[in-house]
Amino acid sequence: MITSSRLKYRQLLSSDENESLTMAQNGEVMVYITGAALSLKEAKERFLYQLSVNKEYKDLGFIRAESLDTGEFIGYVKMTPLNSNELEIGYAILPKFWGKGYASEMLVAMEDFAATLKSFDKLVGIADTANKPSIKVLLKRNFTLQKENNKKSYYIKHLH
Repeated sequence: MITSSRLKYRQLLSSDENESLTMAQNGEVMVYITGAALSLKEAKERFLYQLSVNKEYKDLGFIRAESLDTGEFIGYVKMTPLNSNELEIGYAILPKFWGKGYASEMLVAMEDFAATLKSFDKLVGIADTANKPSIKVLLKRNFTLQKENNKKSYYIKHLH
């Protein structure tokens, strides 16, 4: 199991459905991911997709982040292969936990884990160009802007 100073991480499971649906239907969270809150039907489809990705990749995919102390759901990290040597990394955090350093903590934990995966040598963070807080976190972690198109910014970090 991966842990950081305040969080522990594991792949999303079917038992995480209610928390995932709540997050996917939250407009504040989803505005920079899908453009808007999802309907219940769309949220369920998204959750099934997340579970299917997790079946395909051991230790990668959509990873639940919860409090080490209380087990409370904070959000999740997405870490999926883009190609044979790049992993896409992203995260979603419940609004009540924004501004508390969780995004940076999640990113550091996943960077450290990704560095142990010898087949991948780059992390790619894709952020909506309007999502200044996420861009700030990526830059703080030494990701560099590679390109921007269609309101998306692509940031790269070399692992090795």
